[in-house]
Amino acid sequence: MARKRRSSRLRYAAEYAGWRVLGVLLRALGPDRASMVGGAVSRRVAPLLPRHERALDHLAVAFPAMSLAQREAIARDVWDNIGRTMAEGFLIDRILADPARITIATPQALAALQETGGRFVITSLHAGNWELGAPFLTQQGLPMAGVYQRVKNPHVHRWITAARAAHYPGGLYLKGQAAARRMLAWGKAGNPSAILADQRLRSGIRVPFFGHAAPSTPLPAFLARSLEYPLFAARLVRENGANFRAEIEEVPVPRTNDRAKDVADATASLQALFERWIRDEPGQWMWAHKRWSRRGPPQRL
Repeated sequence: MARKRRSSRLRYAAEYAGWRVLGVLLRALGPDRASMVGGAVSRRVAPLLPRHERALDHLAVAFPAMSLAQREAIARDVWDNIGRTMAEGFLIDRILADPARITIATPQALAALQETGGRFVITSLHAGNWELGAPFLTQQGLPMAGVYQRVKNPHVHRWITAARAAHYPGGLYLKGQAAARRMLAWGKAGNPSAILADQRLRSGIRVPFFGHAAPSTPLPAFLARSLEYPLFAARLVRENGANFRAEIEEVPVPRTNDRAKDVADATASLQALFERWIRDEPGQWMWAHKRWSRRGPPQRL
């Protein structure tokens, strides 16, 4: 056991050293070249890994009439986007410092967010560059709080959370029940929260997603309904390398005497919006997510 722990510590230390060297190299390249290199490497390597087959399987579930060649092309675009996003993660400050890199396609929706004084809940999905969304809103004077997933390597985990901290003035909370409580408290103080809500949650609400029942997190709808705040969804669509189009839409949240049904209905509306966005840009969403059941392809609704 002691030998195994020592081996893990050495491996983590080596991974972290490589991570830091990678960051130095990518920052030296700058946003455009770093994004291009990240996409090219991922596009070449990722199709050799098991996650590629999972992505193809999920594309077949969502688009049963699509040919294998079409699914392969989309999957390779997915890996390109993920590689670019990972590379850009080392350069978020530089991307935000250049106002020409993010075009606001829905200025009225952004103004609506600002007019709330921070009293809103906003959610997004793993599409385009999802890491830029909350930092971009914080830059617009909307101090965000968020939820994060723990990275296995403790050194890399600490580095990532420290790098993100400046973009989340309300704090970053580890995914789990405690995160929901802390974000509710942050929201009650009149502040906004940001949540990625496109992954499968075993205990979530089952709502339609590409014609199949998908267990989905109710957290965004729960916070909006509980706080009596509006619920918005946002995405940053990749347009050309490390350049993006920001889109924001309000998601209806019913406010009846049945809170549980209101949360379920709002969750269904949110996932329907995600589906529409994914259909618009299928090569920019993370299709390797286990979005439906672990028991194989889901049955049609």
